[in-house]
Amino acid sequence: MRKLVSLRFLMLAGAGLGLVAGALTGTARADTARMEFRCEAGSVLSQQASLRAVRDKIERGQPVTILAIGSSSTEGIGASSRKSSYPFRFEQRLRAIWPGAAVRVINAGKGGETADQTLARLRDEVSENTYDLVVWQVGTNDALKSDGQRRFGEILKNGIDATRRSGAALLLVDPQYFPAIENSAVFEGFVRSIREIAARENVPVFSRFALMKRWKERNPQELVMALAADKFHMNDTGYNCLADGLARDVQAMVGRPSSIGLPVAGTLR
Repeated sequence: MRKLVSLRFLMLAGAGLGLVAGALTGTARADTARMEFRCEAGSVLSQQASLRAVRDKIERGQPVTILAIGSSSTEGIGASSRKSSYPFRFEQRLRAIWPGAAVRVINAGKGGETADQTLARLRDEVSENTYDLVVWQVGTNDALKSDGQRRFGEILKNGIDATRRSGAALLLVDPQYFPAIENSAVFEGFVRSIREIAARENVPVFSRFALMKRWKERNPQELVMALAADKFHMNDTGYNCLADGLARDVQAMVGRPSSIGLPVAGTLR
């Protein structure tokens, strides 16, 4: 009889522990679902740059065309649709900031590219078309493949020179931060190279790496909420935040237009 009672007690205790564990898991999931994601994490722009030419075009009612070029993060891998990619959201934000202005962001992202491959397309784009601003997302695949930093630096410098010759302004976006970085020293070395070369060339860098790392430091679950299922690319939430941050910094560099001219018909590419 004592053995039977003991067995029943153990079974009831085990069931109780299972219910508690289930309740705790459910509570954790509910907490995650209720958690509000905050994009803001302080400024991650390396330096300001004047975009006076963009402001002048807005005031004259001339179209402003921005080239967003890079790899999968620009293409929008991890987003639920093309309209959830950062270039599309970026364009929406800028149009909301300057109502009535003819602003267009061209998405020239191509997944899997390294900097040298993007450089070839960048050269073609800026030589064949007229852009007011180029946003070049660069460095992730080079860092993952551990390609030489010296060669990467030369490629980056060539891209900066090609963009300047075209007359367009340039804003760099560095690699993303993600939980499974295998060789953080190498990866962060590429992030540092971008920052140092850009500083020498007086080119601003929007540090996606710093932004995402701050999310993780604030609350690891926040970073997870901004990542796609592969825990590498951003999801809709992450891309939305990236677009918000870029639009805010571009707005600051453009300044406040004295007026927004009527769009000139037939001139928006």
